[in-house]
Amino acid sequence: MELVEAQVIDDDLMISQSSFDIDMSGIQRDVEELTEAIDEALTVYGELLVEPQTIAEMSYEDVRRCERAVSSAIRTADELRRKLNRDYKVPLDRAKKRYDELMGPVAELHASYKDRRVALDEAAKLEKLEAIRAMYEEMAAYMALPLEGQPEALVPFSRIYAMYGAKWTNKSAHLPDIERELIGIVQRIAAGEVRLDAEALAHPAEAKAVYWQTLDVDAALAHDRELTSAAERMAALEAQRAAAPLPEPEKLPEPAPARKPRVMLIDGATDDECRQIGQLCKQLGITGVFKGERFYERVKAL
Repeated sequence: MELVEAQVIDDDLMISQSSFDIDMSGIQRDVEELTEAIDEALTVYGELLVEPQTIAEMSYEDVRRCERAVSSAIRTADELRRKLNRDYKVPLDRAKKRYDELMGPVAELHASYKDRRVALDEAAKLEKLEAIRAMYEEMAAYMALPLEGQPEALVPFSRIYAMYGAKWTNKSAHLPDIERELIGIVQRIAAGEVRLDAEALAHPAEAKAVYWQTLDVDAALAHDRELTSAAERMAALEAQRAAAPLPEPEKLPEPAPARKPRVMLIDGATDDECRQIGQLCKQLGITGVFKGERFYERVKAL
């Protein structure tokens, strides 16, 4: 990579050098004082360290004196420890503030270069993709571009890129290598179509449609078998229907004949026979009355 020497365009853009020196001398003094206090506490510890039984036998005054000596050593050391913490925090806060002041512009400059680099990378990626698209469409126009009267291509570049192009935009992937890969992809797709054409397909159009959707020859053949099986089942069902006898039409009940007034002339019947005739008429639901001889003579004379 060729390095380009930076040139100052305007004297006003020159950035003055600022020191980051932070005074830490006070921290060193705190450490020395705390070290002395800890040494003193350890000395007291060594002088007053006795067996628990000895402490148990000491008088109140001696126990009180020893307790105060140890307590004073601990208190002195702890105060110096807290002072070290406070004094240490002050230069840290100053260092953080000073760092942000000095490095803030540097970070902004880095962000500017990074944003530009990302934009250039993206532009190069898009340019590379367009070059790959052009190669694909040139080598396989019949499936990469819409055919006459077709709303879309059989296998548009977007599908090829989704299936095979995950690494094509990497800087390590070079166009000649991608072109060779594309040639292999196109040859495999064309070989699949040739294989389908060589099969005795019962539904070639439907099988081809599945192939162009999936680029899977086995899926296309399976679809053709499914359609054939479905057609055979339908034909068998139609044959069964044709062979089955037609059901006789359902007979509708005939309406009951209308009843009309009737007159029956009996040439002769006993009272008992008239009662029997009346019982029979009652069973049939026929109502009426018997008339005597004079009515019989008048009707017969008509």
